[in-house]
Amino acid sequence: MRQQLFLALVQRLQLLCRHPNGSFYMHSQAGHEHQVFRHFDLWSPMLEWLDEEPPFALPALFIEFAPIQWRQQSQGIRDATITLRLHIVARRRQPSRNPAQGQSMPTDYLALPDGLQLCLHGFKTGSFATFTNTLSETDHQLDELAHLVETYTTLATDSIAHWPNITQSAQLVIE
Repeated sequence: MRQQLFLALVQRLQLLCRHPNGSFYMHSQAGHEHQVFRHFDLWSPMLEWLDEEPPFALPALFIEFAPIQWRQQSQGIRDATITLRLHIVARRRQPSRNPAQGQSMPTDYLALPDGLQLCLHGFKTGSFATFTNTLSETDHQLDELAHLVETYTTLATDSIAHWPNITQSAQLVIE
């Protein structure tokens, strides 16, 4: 179920593009030149050891799964509300110390969660209900990289253990 959800999200997020004017849009095919996210992976606390990690293209999106508490239904079907933390890592140019001198403060990375909302609003698959954005976190450290976290939930239905009802006819012989 997690692999299916991860792959569905990556496939969807590869369609998110951004015009040179800054507005977001959805493209019909992945790999478009204006694609927003350049790297996808599972989350690990890699930002703490960036100098030891292999480099990755920016902006990047990492998916973290919160613990899943399943509810068992009947006949091998289960469901759960799944919480995902989507970690956005983007390059942040150092802000100007004096914006009054005509230098603007580069804050383009702060719009990336808006692109996520555009991309995931109403998105669902056969196994997952629509995604709902429930929490936004902004990293206020003035480092070279910005780290934003968007929390989404979805209702998942897993039928991997479901066995169809099999009926078999038999003849009753009474002697």
